[in-house]
Amino acid sequence: MAPAEPTAWKKTGNRPFTILGNLDWSDYRISSDILLEQPGAVDLMGRLTGMSGADTPDSYVLRVSDSGSWWVLKTSTKQEDAVLASGQVSPLGVGAWHGLSLEFLGGSLTARLDGVALQTVSDSSYSKGMAGLGVVGYALAQFDNFKVDPLPPAR
Repeated sequence: MAPAEPTAWKKTGNRPFTILGNLDWSDYRISSDILLEQPGAVDLMGRLTGMSGADTPDSYVLRVSDSGSWWVLKTSTKQEDAVLASGQVSPLGVGAWHGLSLEFLGGSLTARLDGVALQTVSDSSYSKGMAGLGVVGYALAQFDNFKVDPLPPAR
């Protein structure tokens, strides 16, 4: 939990996150139950390949907000975030648990909310990398049942 922006040696942006795993992971599903305690948005991140001194990693992100807006993003150390897909579902609200997942299989990414596919997109900019989760704007959120499941390689 990061309820407020910390005092930092340099400005690090408005997107606290944590990462784990192995830079060689390629085909996997990252999933977590999330609960927003206040209005805001959460991120599931995958195929994260590094930060190279920047504040934004090279990665794919599923971002979901309390209003029901969602995005699949491609983030980069060198460019602005690219929106690969976006949409709107019924508001998630605050104080309710929801299941998120982001699946990577070859050049295909599938985002799911509460088990329902939001969209599958194709992008092969990042083929391997770690997993992560975070919040936008230091919103209070809880994560539970966090998992990374390997998938058989794409054919």
